[in-house]
Amino acid sequence: MSDEHYIFDGWYDANNNKIDFDTYKLSESLTLTAHWTPKQYTVIFDKNGHGAANPSSKTLDYGAAVPDPGDLSENHYHFEGWFDANNNKIDFNSYTVPGDVTLKAHWTPEDYEVEFNLNGHGGSATIAPTKVPYGSKVSAPSEPSDEDYSFDGWFKDQNCENPFSFDEAIEAGTILYAGWTKFVYAPYSGDNGTWIIDSGVDYKFTIKRSVGDDKCYNHFINSQQVDIDGTPISDIDYTAEQGSTIITLKAAKLQTLKPGDHTITVHFDDGVASIQLTVKAAPAIDPSPKTGDSRNTGLWIVLMASSVLGFAGVMICDKKRRAVR
Repeated sequence: MSDEHYIFDGWYDANNNKIDFDTYKLSESLTLTAHWTPKQYTVIFDKNGHGAANPSSKTLDYGAAVPDPGDLSENHYHFEGWFDANNNKIDFNSYTVPGDVTLKAHWTPEDYEVEFNLNGHGGSATIAPTKVPYGSKVSAPSEPSDEDYSFDGWFKDQNCENPFSFDEAIEAGTILYAGWTKFVYAPYSGDNGTWIIDSGVDYKFTIKRSVGDDKCYNHFINSQQVDIDGTPISDIDYTAEQGSTIITLKAAKLQTLKPGDHTITVHFDDGVASIQLTVKAAPAIDPSPKTGDSRNTGLWIVLMASSVLGFAGVMICDKKRRAVR
């Protein structure tokens, strides 16, 4: 006879005597009972990567009660209990040895809160905090905005000196601070240019806003002031148009400037920007022909020939007057 989890020990009579069938003689009717010894199995406790050490394994009879090895602990994790290979949680009040078995500790990482501090910007907008399991990554929220600032990313400190990477694992409660850079107005084209007196051409330059450039012109029309060397000029002396902010200085105004360097300043309702413009005198015109200038050579030959002929005519007339006398 056989049983998967038991060892057959033989047949016994009512007095618990093992029968030796080689010598036993039947003298009356009787009932023989099979005796069995349970096999022994090993119960292994696997801490599953956490906790100080694995509890000692146990060698127990099949069907015997398995003693509770107790709860484990580890920082940042909650111990959830012991589980079998089928992910069944073990109740040690009723659990018995099913055979060789490994029971694994199950753990749940603690959740930590990550806060997003807008650091005084973004108006009334807020970003809700989020819970992140220990050792996991937090997802980046939607990028915040502020009309007058550019968003520079998230930082670990309020002074925004230590940037945070969303590839980093969260291992404690965390506050992330938004970093910002205030906008600036700056020349985009036309800076350090030159204008020639008597050229009759207008001078155009462009100012851009580093943040919200699509609103750059709107901030100008609320001010509508352009200075030359610190003195405001009339709005009839320039035109302004959208596309960042494009200023065109009229030639008539530029004609009033002295040769030299000038500072043109454009005022916005929340800032200023300047360009440098050099005004130069018109080049002097030299009436004499330049060496190698073939365009006027014929004209000079005609003039010289006319001069010679004129001089010769005067000489002939003078000789005739003397002959008459």
